Amino acid sequence: ARLHQLSFRQSHDYRGGCSKVMMNKRPPLASSSGRRKLRYSSSNGCSCSAASSNLEFDYVSTSNENTINTTNDFTPSRGNAIVVGAGPAGALTAMSLARAGFQVDVFERRGPSSRLPSQGLVNTGVASSRTYNIVLNQRGVAALRTHGVDVDSFGVKLAGSVRHEQKGFKRPLRNPFFLFNLKKRTKIGNVTSRSTNAFSGSISINRSVLAAEIQKAAIERYPTQITFHYNKQILDVPGGTSIDLKSKKVVFERFEGEDTCPFLSEDEDPNETRRYDLLVGADGVNSEVRRAMEIFHDQTFTVKKHVDGMQYKSVTLPVIGGWIGEEAAEKWKKSFHTWPRGLNSLLAPPNPDGTLSGVVILPSLAISKNAKWSWDNITAPQEVQKMFTELFPNAFGGMLPPQISTSLANQKPANGGTTLFCSHLAMPESNVVLVGDAGHAVWPSLGQGANVALESAACLGIALEEIEDTKEAIETFDKLRKPQTDACGRLSMAGFGGTTNRTAASFWFVLRVSTLMILSKLIPASKVPIIGFAPPAIFNLGSPDYTYDEIERTMRIEGLRLSFMVVSFFVLLGLSFYYGGMQPLVKKSLAWFLSGRFFGGGA
Repeated sequence: ARLHQLSFRQSHDYRGGCSKVMMNKRPPLASSSGRRKLRYSSSNGCSCSAASSNLEFDYVSTSNENTINTTNDFTPSRGNAIVVGAGPAGALTAMSLARAGFQVDVFERRGPSSRLPSQGLVNTGVASSRTYNIVLNQRGVAALRTHGVDVDSFGVKLAGSVRHEQKGFKRPLRNPFFLFNLKKRTKIGNVTSRSTNAFSGSISINRSVLAAEIQKAAIERYPTQITFHYNKQILDVPGGTSIDLKSKKVVFERFEGEDTCPFLSEDEDPNETRRYDLLVGADGVNSEVRRAMEIFHDQTFTVKKHVDGMQYKSVTLPVIGGWIGEEAAEKWKKSFHTWPRGLNSLLAPPNPDGTLSGVVILPSLAISKNAKWSWDNITAPQEVQKMFTELFPNAFGGMLPPQISTSLANQKPANGGTTLFCSHLAMPESNVVLVGDAGHAVWPSLGQGANVALESAACLGIALEEIEDTKEAIETFDKLRKPQTDACGRLSMAGFGGTTNRTAASFWFVLRVSTLMILSKLIPASKVPIIGFAPPAIFNLGSPDYTYDEIERTMRIEGLRLSFMVVSFFVLLGLSFYYGGMQPLVKKSLAWFLSGRFFGGGA
């Protein structure tokens, strides 16, 4: 597969967004003391160079158990960078900046991710809103592999998906990804489970585990360049910010909301001020860094936020499918399970041990006042039990354990779909950048959130490697990356989310994609090049060989072709009625053609 990287010519001319590699006449990379050049080659013959620290190292931890660093000497060539947020995008950004020559400090409000083992979630069935599983496609995997992070060893490679439909509910709209690939159907009671090959080849992995593994790789590869500071958050200033983008200072405070936060001695200052040469906000959809950009650049930086109004809670489901046979059950353990129930749904990617990491998604009363099931009014364990019995009867084998219903009742719901469109991803005059949900959160309908975030982290690093001047590098990153993230947001909103009227939006989306799938089989472009149809462009979302804006443009063309076909059909239908049927119409058209009037002749 091609390396998923930004690419520049010497004039910084760019083609292909962040997916296609053109390394002709590249500017030289700045060398750093103690660093060596690595050369990566892609399958299509393109190649690129990237700086990296020596991969042979000694791991040395400090006495402070919440700060991971080493004592080796290092002189940064690009200055000091601060990354706010140590999630998957933040940790990968730290690696990107270190490879570009920065000394990196990463501040995370929670405790070390390695202290949140996935087996603890599996055993209890209790999960916080931040321990859900994410599904990585080849786009996200390619971004990780540019830094040598291999998710195959700690994720689950999906064998397909299982869709649990229930009798008594209005038949849900079929996801077009599920069409033409039904493998097996199993019916138990009033629930019909359809096994398909949708999501096959993608990687299911717990978000906290992924963050921990990227952090571990960062510490091992860049022991003298990257320091993680846990239980630290930006100092809360009501109505303001403790980030000074003019003087390039950030004030951090201790976050004591975690059990891992160590005891604070009486002579220890709970707050600390840090200076930076580059500030990266990877602190999520409620980003403090983004808020500082809005305050300091109120005339040039704007944010448009689209909130879907859905809410979710996390729960771990036991291994299911013991009644379908040993071979099928093994595949179910590696499948993405879904329970679609209109606005209500249960989505559950698998864990390595076959259990499922589920999220129960319900509408808030703000968008559905008459909703029968909403986390706004489900407050008792008995109500949770009743909801599962009605909506997801086979999720726990027909019996929801009391500790699970109690945990779900007490768990605080998290907001679901939010799509962000920022006017800029970077402000070069302040040396500040946004990556991931902080700058381009997307509704999870098409499964692109983590993938586009990891891709942005890799792209930022490559821009900084390719362009020595930091301001010019992040300005170039903003110009090249923002069209891609905006396109990703629009595609996700056009799919199954981003609007309160999701049923209608989904209907037309599914109808269009399904029609294109049928046409691509009846009139394949490979056999009929001019008028044939290729498979829907939306299916290329997970491929690093296609950019988001490229997919969006192709989808517009697909829509125009379908519209032309529909209009042509009704025009022919009207003419056939006018002339008394298709046969008279054909005769009339043929006579008109042969008379020469078609070519401008005639009397």
